[in-house]
Amino acid sequence: VKVRWGRDESAPPQQQRRKGPKPPEKAVDRTQNYRKFLYPEGAESDDDVTHTVLVGRNRRHNENLSFKVGKNGDVWLHARGAPGAHVVVKCRARNMAWGSEGCEQHWRGALRFAADLAAFYSDLRTERKAEVTLAEPKHIVKPRGAPLGAVKIREEIGTVLGDPFQVPEECILAREEGVKGSSNWGA
Repeated sequence: VKVRWGRDESAPPQQQRRKGPKPPEKAVDRTQNYRKFLYPEGAESDDDVTHTVLVGRNRRHNENLSFKVGKNGDVWLHARGAPGAHVVVKCRARNMAWGSEGCEQHWRGALRFAADLAAFYSDLRTERKAEVTLAEPKHIVKPRGAPLGAVKIREEIGTVLGDPFQVPEECILAREEGVKGSSNWGA
């Protein structure tokens, strides 16, 4: 028996097409629930803040930080040789963006602070010191077929030693609370 799908009544209904323009896609919030730190810590006002440090909470955040949030003039960091959070340091003053003339001194403290955070939010958090890789976001690429959050670095700026014990106190307390809360999970 041959079945022809034509204009007869026995044919399955086709999906109805929408008339008019396609609905707009939801805008991606570029700072969606990332851990956000301001450098220098304890700045008296927003005018004193020179850098914003964003830290991914999961693979999806890491992916967005690496490919959508990080722009030219920012610096991307990750603990070397261990799984962990991706960190992006954004400079508030665009004339002092990474790579501009005489910016090294301006960035030194912010990069050390961000390296400490990258070490703390990685599997190296129990080590005394951890190597942290620095790169410009434009040199971060996603390998074909790689899982969410996996990246490859085309060109490194260098490495910095991060000390996971030099992070703000609220980070340590939040981590301890999370660990205590997860021990009863499923009980």
